[in-house]
Amino acid sequence: MKISAKTEYACRALLELCLTWPNPIPRQAVDIALKQKIPTQFLTHILIDLKSLGYVASTRGQAGGYCLIIHPREIKLSHIMRQFGGLGLVPEEKQAKVYKEDVMSLIWSQVNEAVLKSLDEINFEDIVLRSQQQLQTVSFEI
Repeated sequence: MKISAKTEYACRALLELCLTWPNPIPRQAVDIALKQKIPTQFLTHILIDLKSLGYVASTRGQAGGYCLIIHPREIKLSHIMRQFGGLGLVPEEKQAKVYKEDVMSLIWSQVNEAVLKSLDEINFEDIVLRSQQQLQTVSFEI
Protein backbone atom coordinates (compact mmCIF):
# COMPACT_ATOMS: atom_id res chain seq x y z
CA MET A 1 0.00 0.00 0.00
CA LYS A 2 1.36 3.39 -0.98
CA ILE A 3 0.41 6.48 1.01
CA SER A 4 1.51 9.87 -0.28
CA ALA A 5 3.80 12.07 1.79
CA LYS A 6 1.10 14.74 1.81
CA THR A 7 -1.42 12.32 3.33
CA GLU A 8 1.10 11.07 5.91
CA TYR A 9 2.05 14.60 6.92
CA ALA A 10 -1.58 15.71 7.13
CA CYS A 11 -2.30 12.82 9.49
CA ARG A 12 0.77 13.62 11.59
CA ALA A 13 -0.15 17.31 11.80
CA LEU A 14 -3.69 16.42 12.87
CA LEU A 15 -2.35 13.96 15.43
CA GLU A 16 -0.14 16.63 16.95
CA LEU A 17 -3.07 19.04 17.22
CA CYS A 18 -5.31 16.28 18.59
CA LEU A 19 -2.79 15.48 21.32
CA THR A 20 -3.46 18.88 22.89
CA TRP A 21 -7.24 18.88 22.37
CA PRO A 22 -9.23 20.80 23.72
CA ASN A 23 -6.48 23.32 24.50
CA PRO A 24 -7.44 26.52 22.61
CA ILE A 25 -3.88 27.90 22.59
CA PRO A 26 -2.66 27.93 18.95
CA ARG A 27 0.33 25.78 18.04
CA GLN A 28 2.97 27.23 15.77
CA ALA A 29 3.75 25.37 12.56
CA VAL A 30 7.44 25.17 13.49
CA ASP A 31 6.54 23.36 16.73
CA ILE A 32 4.24 20.92 14.94
CA ALA A 33 6.90 20.30 12.30
CA LEU A 34 9.59 19.56 14.88
CA LYS A 35 7.44 17.24 16.98
CA GLN A 36 6.17 15.25 14.00
CA LYS A 37 9.27 15.47 11.79
CA ILE A 38 7.49 17.26 8.94
CA PRO A 39 9.34 19.68 6.63
CA THR A 40 8.11 23.15 7.64
CA GLN A 41 7.52 24.46 4.12
CA PHE A 42 5.46 21.36 3.32
CA LEU A 43 3.53 21.61 6.58
CA THR A 44 2.47 25.19 5.87
CA HIS A 45 0.62 24.06 2.73
CA ILE A 46 -0.96 21.14 4.57
CA LEU A 47 -2.17 23.39 7.39
CA ILE A 48 -3.72 25.74 4.83
CA ASP A 49 -5.51 22.73 3.31
CA LEU A 50 -6.67 21.54 6.75
CA LYS A 51 -7.98 25.04 7.45
CA SER A 52 -9.88 25.20 4.17
CA LEU A 53 -11.38 21.77 4.91
CA GLY A 54 -12.61 23.04 8.29
CA TYR A 55 -10.41 20.98 10.61
CA VAL A 56 -8.24 23.78 12.00
CA ALA A 57 -8.36 27.50 12.60
CA SER A 58 -5.42 29.87 12.43
CA THR A 59 -4.51 32.91 14.48
CA ARG A 60 -2.10 35.57 13.24
CA GLY A 61 0.58 37.28 15.21
CA GLN A 62 3.48 36.37 17.45
CA ALA A 63 1.32 34.15 19.69
CA GLY A 64 -0.55 32.83 16.66
CA GLY A 65 -0.62 29.42 15.11
CA TYR A 66 -3.10 26.63 14.44
CA CYS A 67 -5.61 24.85 16.63
CA LEU A 68 -8.04 22.04 16.07
CA ILE A 69 -11.68 23.12 15.83
CA ILE A 70 -13.29 19.69 15.51
CA HIS A 71 -13.33 17.03 18.21
CA PRO A 72 -10.81 14.30 17.31
CA ARG A 73 -13.60 11.71 17.57
CA GLU A 74 -15.29 13.36 14.57
CA ILE A 75 -12.25 13.19 12.29
CA LYS A 76 -12.16 9.85 10.54
CA LEU A 77 -8.95 8.58 9.06
CA SER A 78 -10.80 7.67 5.86
CA HIS A 79 -11.85 11.32 5.37
CA ILE A 80 -8.26 12.50 5.55
CA MET A 81 -7.13 9.73 3.20
CA ARG A 82 -9.77 10.72 0.65
CA GLN A 83 -9.14 14.45 0.96
CA PHE A 84 -5.38 14.18 0.70
CA GLY A 85 -5.02 11.71 -2.12
CA GLY A 86 -6.25 8.31 -1.07
CA LEU A 87 -4.20 5.19 -0.61
CA GLY A 88 -2.49 4.79 -3.95
CA LEU A 89 -3.94 1.33 -4.52
CA VAL A 90 -5.27 2.18 -7.96
CA PRO A 91 -2.44 2.65 -10.46
CA GLU A 92 -2.02 6.35 -11.27
CA GLU A 93 -2.88 5.98 -14.94
CA LYS A 94 -6.16 4.29 -13.94
CA GLN A 95 -7.25 6.78 -11.26
CA ALA A 96 -8.59 9.34 -13.71
CA LYS A 97 -11.03 6.94 -15.35
CA VAL A 98 -11.96 3.34 -14.61
CA TYR A 99 -12.98 1.38 -17.67
CA LYS A 100 -15.81 -1.10 -17.17
CA GLU A 101 -14.13 -3.63 -19.42
CA ASP A 102 -10.82 -3.38 -17.54
CA VAL A 103 -11.18 -6.02 -14.82
CA MET A 104 -7.98 -5.05 -12.99
CA SER A 105 -9.07 -1.40 -12.71
CA LEU A 106 -12.35 -2.55 -11.21
CA ILE A 107 -10.61 -4.85 -8.75
CA TRP A 108 -8.17 -2.13 -7.61
CA SER A 109 -11.05 0.29 -7.17
CA GLN A 110 -12.97 -2.24 -5.09
CA VAL A 111 -9.92 -2.94 -2.93
CA ASN A 112 -9.34 0.80 -2.49
CA GLU A 113 -12.94 1.34 -1.39
CA ALA A 114 -12.85 -1.66 0.98
CA VAL A 115 -9.75 -0.30 2.69
CA LEU A 116 -11.26 3.19 2.95
CA LYS A 117 -14.45 1.68 4.39
CA SER A 118 -12.44 -0.10 7.09
CA LEU A 119 -10.63 3.19 7.82
CA ASP A 120 -14.07 4.73 8.51
CA GLU A 121 -13.89 2.91 11.84
CA ILE A 122 -10.71 4.72 12.92
CA ASN A 123 -10.94 8.28 14.16
CA PHE A 124 -8.29 10.59 15.53
CA GLU A 125 -9.43 10.05 19.11
CA ASP A 126 -8.48 6.38 18.59
CA ILE A 127 -5.15 7.42 17.11
CA VAL A 128 -4.43 9.70 20.09
CA LEU A 129 -5.19 6.84 22.49
CA ARG A 130 -2.87 4.52 20.57
CA SER A 131 -0.16 7.18 20.58
CA GLN A 132 -0.50 7.69 24.34
CA GLN A 133 -0.41 3.94 24.97
CA GLN A 134 2.72 3.63 22.86
CA LEU A 135 4.40 6.41 24.85
CA GLN A 136 3.47 4.71 28.12
CA THR A 137 4.89 1.38 27.02
CA VAL A 138 8.20 0.81 28.69
CA SER A 139 10.70 -1.45 27.06
CA PHE A 140 13.46 -3.15 28.98
CA GLU A 141 16.61 -4.46 27.41
CA ILE A 142 19.12 -6.71 29.09
